[in-house]
Amino acid sequence: MKFAGDKITSFVMDESDMYFTSYTDDNRAMLYKAKINSDKKEEVLENVDYATVSNGWYYFHDSLDQGLYKMKLNGSEKTKLTKDDTKIDGSKGGSFEVYTDAIAYVDSSSQRVLISKEGKYLQDGKQIKGKIVDVVGDNIFYLDSDKALYRTQLASDKTEKIMDLKSDVIVEINVPAQYILYAKTNNELYKVQWK
Repeated sequence: MKFAGDKITSFVMDESDMYFTSYTDDNRAMLYKAKINSDKKEEVLENVDYATVSNGWYYFHDSLDQGLYKMKLNGSEKTKLTKDDTKIDGSKGGSFEVYTDAIAYVDSSSQRVLISKEGKYLQDGKQIKGKIVDVVGDNIFYLDSDKALYRTQLASDKTEKIMDLKSDVIVEINVPAQYILYAKTNNELYKVQWK
């Protein structure tokens, strides 16, 4: 599949569809949907420069008001998740990630913020010293610079080291299923579960 002239800014796939954002020839940011193995694309929404799909919802950034939104895949229930004075400026390194039970974003003042999927403020993310892997319930799972997986709670500064990974290459971390797939330096693949 190839979409001539598309400057893709974000891309995600599920079982049968792919969703991507790109700029049109007249420089409008657009969210598209297409079937896998098809060259036909369908316009979903204008003024969307970054988007992802999770559990039947689009989560996207509006390029005009710089806000974060969610909308059902059928186009209904479009809801703004960030306040009017909150901007996510992609040109200044602003971004967002959607996890199992939360969304993390970097706003235009370079502050990392964690909100629920309904837009409720959870925390400013200062206690997270590494890369968030997932947020499940009240637990935040993250990788620190020492290549260890940690868990902390939203309402606590206390952290718990779950596993040291040292120089192993992480292939997948599935927090809801509580396992890590990783490759050792000898290229053997291992699966480890934790409780």
